[in-house]
Amino acid sequence: MLRSMPVPSPSSAAGAASESNRSPGAALVLERVGKSYFEGDARRTILEAIDLEIAPAERVALLGRSGSGKSTLLNLAGGIDRPDAGRILVGGEDLGALDEAGVTRFRRRSVGLVFQAFHLVPVLTVAENVSLPLEFDGRLDRAGRARVHELLDRVGLADRAAEHPDHLSGGEQQRVALARALVRRPTLLLADEPTGNLDEETAESVLALLDTLAREEGTAVLMATHSIRSAAHCDRALRLDHGHLRVETLQPQNAP
Repeated sequence: MLRSMPVPSPSSAAGAASESNRSPGAALVLERVGKSYFEGDARRTILEAIDLEIAPAERVALLGRSGSGKSTLLNLAGGIDRPDAGRILVGGEDLGALDEAGVTRFRRRSVGLVFQAFHLVPVLTVAENVSLPLEFDGRLDRAGRARVHELLDRVGLADRAAEHPDHLSGGEQQRVALARALVRRPTLLLADEPTGNLDEETAESVLALLDTLAREEGTAVLMATHSIRSAAHCDRALRLDHGHLRVETLQPQNAP
């Protein structure tokens, strides 16, 4: 059983991002973020003094072995979990200053989520699945329905809007999930192994679509993945190793 505990944040080579050196308008900022758990009587440090900044429309890949803390970092960035140390800002909003209700409102407004499993509601149509976040917010008005149609058109599924998920291929279902994640125009999209259930060709098409939509929407993307090929679609890649982030150098996709 894992339980959270505070952990001191030792200094790192990069240093903490301060008000003076933080880029104006950053979509995501992590300052000296730490997270640990107890496993029995032993403390396990998952993240230690993490500094990270992502600009609007920038796509960053997060690499690392299973259990390295990739999903933990995504959960912290999305306000799903709380850090033991440090500060997290999304679109300039300090998550540590929000109560639980405030974090829930923030997450609905500012964060989109895409997972390896598509998590579509099988009894709802494609359009209804994409509409769900707007319906939860009471924003499924004429403008909201137009937004749903616009996104389905952009992911190439406008003609499948009335169908149910079980009539779609895996790649099509993930495109529906991507449209749903973007329907609120979030500041940050968190993708956890989004192509893990797809074949290579389909994965490439989904990643290319994600690239295009993120740039057009101005949405920052933090994508956890095991795939170097998937990471190569991003503007830069980082590797999480023993609680620390380091820059990962990737070969261009067309390199021999």
